[in-house]
Amino acid sequence: MMANEAHNTAAIVRYLRRLKANGEPIWWIKIHGSPQQVAGVPDLLICHRGQFVALEIKSDVGRETKLQIYRIDEIHGAGGTAEVVRSVEDVSAILFDNYEPYRSEL
Repeated sequence: MMANEAHNTAAIVRYLRRLKANGEPIWWIKIHGSPQQVAGVPDLLICHRGQFVALEIKSDVGRETKLQIYRIDEIHGAGGTAEVVRSVEDVSAILFDNYEPYRSEL
């Protein structure tokens, strides 16, 4: 069964809560888009072990928009980590340095 974006988001937030409950130094906020917000901001903004991480959550088949890619590239340019994720495993790999960095196709 393919997971939709809401399912993936809920699983990832549960994972982040478990990390925090187990003493991992992590803070995050879930971004809820609104007309007053800058468009294209990733879904989760995280500070983990002193590092800025922004995650754009997608379904198993979801695609990022050109604006989302642009925002990810902006974050990379500022020295942060920004990635598209589809699972808890993706997030774990990013937070614990076992991943291939995202590369824009633009």
